[in-house]
Amino acid sequence: MPSNIRLSVILPVKNGQRHLQAALQSIQSNCVPHDELIVIDDGSTDDTANLLHGYKPQLSVTVLQGRGQGPIYARNDGLKLARGSYITFLDHDDYWPADRVQSHLDVLTDEPNTFVVTGKTQYVSDLPDDIRPEFFRDWPAIFHVHLGASTFRRTVFEEVGFFDESLRYSEDHDLFLRIREAGLRIYPWNNVSLYYRIHETNMTLNKQLSELQLFQVIQKSLARRRLNGSRNLSPFPKNTPLTGEGT
Repeated sequence: MPSNIRLSVILPVKNGQRHLQAALQSIQSNCVPHDELIVIDDGSTDDTANLLHGYKPQLSVTVLQGRGQGPIYARNDGLKLARGSYITFLDHDDYWPADRVQSHLDVLTDEPNTFVVTGKTQYVSDLPDDIRPEFFRDWPAIFHVHLGASTFRRTVFEEVGFFDESLRYSEDHDLFLRIREAGLRIYPWNNVSLYYRIHETNMTLNKQLSELQLFQVIQKSLARRRLNGSRNLSPFPKNTPLTGEGT
């Protein structure tokens, strides 16, 4: 789809008044007038709508009313409208460091055979020290599957499809597995690309591993590989190294 839009940022939000301003400010500091922001308000009942109404950035902003079915549906609704050559995501309670977007786009421009850039996630917490998750204390900045730490060529979604709406959790892992199964190179950017906020209303906080549907996602990947006659049934194939790096 020909477009002069450089980047589409897709931001689902529900009752985001507490953290939304920080997310919007980080988008503003990373984006240029040839970018667009697509906000999907998924049924907020707080002051989110007023915050969005008062947001006057330099880039184009579209606010959609979501289906009230959660962030997977909201992101898919955003993807249907996205016009950018590149696509990225940010949740309303997270935020980006400065130059995060430009750093990713520089890689995608310089490496035409790279389809996704993903960086490290730095965890920040609103929780008291005595109830912070153990992983936060041990690994504050790590490579992990987070949409907000990644930038995609729009052709990725044309090739592998949108988010799987049969899932409630781990849709990001499912997407990355489909990307890897398609042989699309993922570039690991060795810098913090997302500040992920841990707070009492995180969807996955205190969820057991069995509740996060990771096993279901891996089973789906294995089934696809068997159907396609893949010799390597591992859901985690190695990427071809790129300038000495690989995932």
